[in-house]
Amino acid sequence: MQLRDDGDGTSIPFPNMWNFPGGAIEPYEMPIEAAIREMAEEFEVSLDPSDCKEIWKYTNDHAASDHIFFVRSLPTQRLSCVKAPTVRG
Repeated sequence: MQLRDDGDGTSIPFPNMWNFPGGAIEPYEMPIEAAIREMAEEFEVSLDPSDCKEIWKYTNDHAASDHIFFVRSLPTQRLSCVKAPTVRG
């Protein structure tokens, strides 16, 4: 999980809340490709598509569709935690 930022002046859904990593699907991407790209961008890990399974898809006010994937195994790369900033509220 990751702590969302405050949008830095841009309105984002659920600012300063804990959420799963994610992002937009580029026009040329399939949902699985977007999920793998986002994980690489946000956590610097490489996932094998064969280890990922889509388990849920839904629509909401801020996205035409959201896709939730289960990852069967973590990569053997070292994962690190980053201390989140203090949330005021």
